[in-house]
Amino acid sequence: MTRAILLAAVASFALAAPAMAQSTCTAPTAPTVPDGKTATADDINKSLTAVKAFIADSDKYQSCLVLDLQNQKDAAAKANAAFDPAVEAAITKKGDDNQAEKEKVAKAYQDAAHTYNLAHK
Repeated sequence: MTRAILLAAVASFALAAPAMAQSTCTAPTAPTVPDGKTATADDINKSLTAVKAFIADSDKYQSCLVLDLQNQKDAAAKANAAFDPAVEAAITKKGDDNQAEKEKVAKAYQDAAHTYNLAHK
């Protein structure tokens, strides 16, 4: 009887493992940054607002990923099951990819604002 319960618990966890790899966090969508040569002041200002919102949403997303990872590790520990390092690698990659995109968007905005300022001296 104990063996049957143990096997059922292991089977349940094995079936849940792929779902654990799925993050509950939603990545924000990067805004489009206008061309500084052709943008209006309004375009640059709206872009700044969108970039700031994207960066803030990205910070929340990355925090969510960290929390999600910890929750999955805790669930595995509670179930006395090994935590799949591939899940951690996948979640870490999502955070790293978002950080790279955040930096790319910030640089694109800085370049556009600089180009705009040079064109409108």
